[in-house]
Amino acid sequence: LEKILVALIEEQTNHNIPLSKSLIQGKTLALFNSVKLEKDEEVSEEKFEASRSWFLRFKESSCLHKIKMQDEAEVLM
Repeated sequence: LEKILVALIEEQTNHNIPLSKSLIQGKTLALFNSVKLEKDEEVSEEKFEASRSWFLRFKESSCLHKIKMQDEAEVLM
């Protein structure tokens, strides 16, 4: 899941598409739910929350700390 997410983020960055924490969290939840639908019933009960702490860990482990993020207010405008 995280490898797919990193690829999507890199693609958006390469095309100068603005990124924000909430955008990445939303994409992550959508990907998780999509993968969950493809799996069997045992995995379908698994839950995931793209919390702030998850985002910070993901950003650090994926070496995305160098990617510029826009403020939420800038993205909404």
